Parts: sequence; C-alpha cells; structure tokens
Amino acid sequence: MSAQDSEVFVDIVNCRSGAAQGLSEVIGALGIEKLRKYIDEIVETANRPDIPPYVRDGYIMMFIYLPMVFKDDFTQFIGPILPTILKVRKAACIFLKTV
Repeated sequence: MSAQDSEVFVDIVNCRSGAAQGLSEVIGALGIEKLRKYIDEIVETANRPDIPPYVRDGYIMMFIYLPMVFKDDFTQFIGPILPTILKVRKAACIFLKTV
C-alpha cells in the first residue's frame, strides 16, 4: 500500500467513524427508549452477510460510541451485541492470517 493509499484509507475510516459517532450521539439525544427500539436492527444489520464490509464496519463502530454516549445505561445491551463483536473479530483474524 502506497503512502497515498494509506492516507485515503485513513480518511475513509475517519469519515465512517465520525458518522458512527454522530449517529450514536443522535440516538443518545433521543434517549434510551430509542436505543431499545433500534438496537436489534443495528445488531441484525451488522450481522448481515450480504452487506459490504465497509457498511458493516460503520455499524460495528457504533458499538464503540454508543457506550460512551449512554454510559452505565448501555450495560443492558452488552449481551446482545457481544456475539456480533466476537464474530467480526474472528473474521478479521481469519482475514489477517490469509494476508
């Protein structure tokens, strides 16, 4: 990967991360009831095999920011999202082994 390619990659990741943070903040402003309403859909979409990896990454990044937004109130959602995080981590490890 060239230096220019690396810069583009970092820009893309930063944009996706910013979008995940922004959406997490919006859900936070709407309240915990909205998160309860949408968490299943967020988890299901993150697990869909037919979405591109970059879309999945955006959903997974929400799992970084949602706990920061909701703090202790987020603990009730750890159980539902943990299998998704472990699945993504396993897939990343398999990918890295093949590179």
